[in-house]
Amino acid sequence: MGKKAPSAPTPPDPVKTAAAQGAINKETAITQANLNRIDEFTPYGSSTWSQQSPAKSTREAIYAPDRKVAGYYTGDNNYDDEGGGGDQGEYIKGYTQKGEITGYKDVPGGYDPNDPTQRWTRTTTLDPAQQKIFDLENSTRGEFNQLAYDQVGRVAESLKSPFNYDGIVGGGSTQGAEDAARRFSDRANSDYNYDGQPAGPNSGRIVEAADAARDIASNRFNYDGLPEGSNTRGAEAAVGRVTDAYGTPLNYDSAPAAARADSAARQQVIDSMYGQSTSRLDPRFAGELKQKETQLANSGIARGSEAFSASMDDFYRGRNDAYQGAQNAAVQAGGAEQSRLFGLQSAARNSAINEQNYLRRNIGYEQGQLLNYEQQLGGMQDSVRQRGARERMNTRAVGMGEQQQLQNMYGTSYGFQASDRDRGIAEQDSLRNRYLTEQNQNYNMQSGLFGLQQGARQRQIEERGFLRGRALNEASALMSGNQIMNPSFGAAPNTAVANTDYSGLVQNQYAGQQNQYNQQVAANNSKRGAMASMAGTLGKMAITSDRRVKQNITKVGTLDNGLPVYSFQYIWGGPQQIGLMAQDVEKINPSAVSEDENGIKAVNYSEAVK
Repeated sequence: MGKKAPSAPTPPDPVKTAAAQGAINKETAITQANLNRIDEFTPYGSSTWSQQSPAKSTREAIYAPDRKVAGYYTGDNNYDDEGGGGDQGEYIKGYTQKGEITGYKDVPGGYDPNDPTQRWTRTTTLDPAQQKIFDLENSTRGEFNQLAYDQVGRVAESLKSPFNYDGIVGGGSTQGAEDAARRFSDRANSDYNYDGQPAGPNSGRIVEAADAARDIASNRFNYDGLPEGSNTRGAEAAVGRVTDAYGTPLNYDSAPAAARADSAARQQVIDSMYGQSTSRLDPRFAGELKQKETQLANSGIARGSEAFSASMDDFYRGRNDAYQGAQNAAVQAGGAEQSRLFGLQSAARNSAINEQNYLRRNIGYEQGQLLNYEQQLGGMQDSVRQRGARERMNTRAVGMGEQQQLQNMYGTSYGFQASDRDRGIAEQDSLRNRYLTEQNQNYNMQSGLFGLQQGARQRQIEERGFLRGRALNEASALMSGNQIMNPSFGAAPNTAVANTDYSGLVQNQYAGQQNQYNQQVAANNSKRGAMASMAGTLGKMAITSDRRVKQNITKVGTLDNGLPVYSFQYIWGGPQQIGLMAQDVEKINPSAVSEDENGIKAVNYSEAVK
């Protein structure tokens, strides 16, 4: 009954893999060469490919048509007691059987572009008009070369005399620029001072005004002779009384006890409600069960048949839904009664606590009013004292303001004096800078004249050099006559066909299979360990595992004995869980399944996972 463990993949044969990779590389090279041999044609000519030798004739075998073999099952085709169907065994897929050789035929030889033993030749041909131009240019080039050879004597005659600068104008002089630079340097390096300019401003009277203001500010400000300010004695007494009242800890011992959830009352209501419901449901479904069985028997549906099981499953499903609905209604009624009792208890205790809290807060409220009265009286006393302090501060500020005005007036006079001296210094600086600017301009003019003189000399030297090399340049031009260009073709597509990495694919496939095998082994071990742990934890206890009381069901794996493992939630709530379905366990190990008085199936995990 157990499921077979996964089999490890078979490692690839290195010899076969290398032979297959070699054949693929050869086919790739042949294909790439054929793709890059293209014929090209332009208005200027053509470029074509041709083979040097024909291939030999070959002999091929003649096969009969292929035969299709259909798939089939292996097994005894006997019906078992549990499944109700045929045991068909293993399915073997169909395949194609190649026909036998019935004879041979000769294939005529020819040029085989896929035969790598045949050599290829590339031929470039000019258009007739271009061929004519090509011939004429070759003839003209011969004539030019002869003329260039005849010019060799003139070139030798020109180069025979040494090159010199006799009769060329002299270069410019830098004396004027040097004189201007010297005068600029003399003035820039001379001592520079502001003797003879108006004297600078005097800040003495500004200092005197500042000293007077400082004397006024240095006298310590005091409140001697001013009315007395407020005190905090009344407020302190009020606060003390509040502190004494609040110093006594609150005590709710006399209040009713805190509310608690009465589980016994809740369960009593649940049992009462559920008992009322089952008292009506039990006789109803007992009668419906007998009626259903009689109806099926009268219809010719035998007990144990598939139709009988399907019809009874619908009946049991409806019965279970009714009982589950009755149970849910009883639970809701019990919870509502429990909440009502809890609310009544909480209200009684809160009422007693609120009365104590009111009395305590009333003390704080009364003393707070008294504290406000004390604060108002203190504010009036402080107002009188502050008025006297402000008058004293105003008198002090008037004296400081007068001294500030004096400072401002003396500061204006200081600015006039500073302005006169700055104007004299600016005029002296302007004269000095003007002289320096004039000398700089004179230097630039002298430098420009030197450049013009140097340019005239350079031009005469270049003219003499041109005349000397003219014969050589003429001979070189005759020898460099242009020639016809070969026809240009577009870049031939250099198609690159990558080799198929057959060896890598085989190794990757094997690695993938090995990894899948390892994952399957790990998953099986994990599932086996989880279910074994669950079985050890639960022992022989039967756990409710009926599919009809579960929801959000998802298959997550399979045990070694073939039992599917699911993730699910119970219909009455709770977290997502992992476990078996009683209906699946019944098919493999019925002894591990039991039913309660309501027909709900449970599973003994210790027995089921064997």
